[in-house]
Amino acid sequence: SLDWTVEDDMGDPHEFLNNLRVDLFEDEIFVFTPKGEVMSLRRDSTPLDFAYQVHTEVGNHCVGAKVNGAVVPLTYKLQSGDRVEILTNKNAQPSRDWMSIVRTPSARAKIRKYFSMVSKTEDAERGRSDLARDLRKRGYGIATRRTTKALDEVCGQLDFRDMDALYAAIATGKVSLRSVGNRVQELLEQDSPERQTEAALAQEARHARDAAIAEDKPLAHAELLKKRMASDKKRRSSCGVVVKGDPDLLVHLAHCCNPVAGDDIVGFITRGRGVSVHRKGCPNVKGLMAHPERMIEVQWDTSGATEFQVEIVVEATDRMGLLKDVTIALGDAGANILSAATQTSSTGVARLRFLLAISDASLLEAVLANVSRVPLVYDARRIMPGEGAQQMRRRIENV
Repeated sequence: SLDWTVEDDMGDPHEFLNNLRVDLFEDEIFVFTPKGEVMSLRRDSTPLDFAYQVHTEVGNHCVGAKVNGAVVPLTYKLQSGDRVEILTNKNAQPSRDWMSIVRTPSARAKIRKYFSMVSKTEDAERGRSDLARDLRKRGYGIATRRTTKALDEVCGQLDFRDMDALYAAIATGKVSLRSVGNRVQELLEQDSPERQTEAALAQEARHARDAAIAEDKPLAHAELLKKRMASDKKRRSSCGVVVKGDPDLLVHLAHCCNPVAGDDIVGFITRGRGVSVHRKGCPNVKGLMAHPERMIEVQWDTSGATEFQVEIVVEATDRMGLLKDVTIALGDAGANILSAATQTSSTGVARLRFLLAISDASLLEAVLANVSRVPLVYDARRIMPGEGAQQMRRRIENV
């Protein structure tokens, strides 16, 4: 106990410090915080031991120390009565050399835990990168909703607590990259729209055949069913949109706004080219509304797999490898790049424009989010109707 230090006859501060320097315990020292609080440490402790005893984050962000007002090296051995101040920087990180500097088991354990977490993070990043590259070769993006769902299932199958643990296991060789890729591909193929459609049609045909056999009738119904299926496939709009009440009408997507599945859309009956489908926010719709008799209700056809074209623009600080990193991010998110154009301003601002083929608007959101995570990218967005090359040029000149 230090109760004796506050007795009335200890009013002289010099005497107080001298008494603190006396070895009350052979292996223990007592030091002051900047606020005058007393902390006990093991003999020969350093400012790093002090920092980690104050708080783990203080230790992790330590960049230096002052003892009794003077800057000292982190290897300095603290003495009883020292007043210790820790200098920190939020961007600083521990050094592996610190393991040979600290003297207390708690500080050593905290440093070891930090590097263990860093190692796991690096392993997870490396494993994810390896798996993304493997899936790209198979034609899949690692950041798509379907792939993420498949990966969650594989994670459970292999008894990993989370995706990062699975990625880290791939990086360290605890699980085979090829086996994980095979499992993911198998699940994605089972869940593909084409496979689901084929299974549904096959099941309906079996039911028709069983019913015909039970009633001892020819398989006329089954044959009619096949013809109807073929007719439905042919009739279904290749652009993924059908007209309510009349699915046989010819339909095409307007190039002025390039609607994507999930967008709010309207139809306009053209002269000789069927129904033109526009986004409701398309600037041209206002003019079309002047002919209400030619407006028609349309809806997205969710029964088949269709790809839609959409343009996006990515703005970033120009650097080496930027185009490569952005195209990889697009592929990982499941977007198919149809064309690309780049432009760089005199101030070093890069603007990358892509024409993509995607399945729906929700995938577009995932694509933009994935690209936004690329280093030095500060904006990724869908190009709005009417934003042409001249507007792009004006935007880049104004940066």
